[in-house]
Amino acid sequence: MGHDMEAHPESNFRVPAITSALEKLELTPKHRGSAIIELLNYKSATVDDIATVHSKSYVSGLEKVMDLASRDGLIFLEGDTCATSTVRSVLTFYNLQFAILSVLFISTLIDI
Repeated sequence: MGHDMEAHPESNFRVPAITSALEKLELTPKHRGSAIIELLNYKSATVDDIATVHSKSYVSGLEKVMDLASRDGLIFLEGDTCATSTVRSVLTFYNLQFAILSVLFISTLIDI
């Protein structure tokens, strides 16, 4: 993963740690088979998707930050909050979170 923030909570170690924890808890298709829903081909969030929970000015600022980070590699926004050229991954992650929450919500309604 290109998002290398070392000790920062938003580091590139987060996803492998989550994967490892799921494996340890036997919450993977290997252990649970079809009880695990695998999300494939989810799309990145659009500016309109982000604007459903943030103001248009926030989204506009986010776009500017993504452009700067893509050009300059690493920019500091405030304190230890920074953005890298991988900040566009946030858009994909946003929609993945939404997809996971949707599946969880629907599964509680239909008791799967």
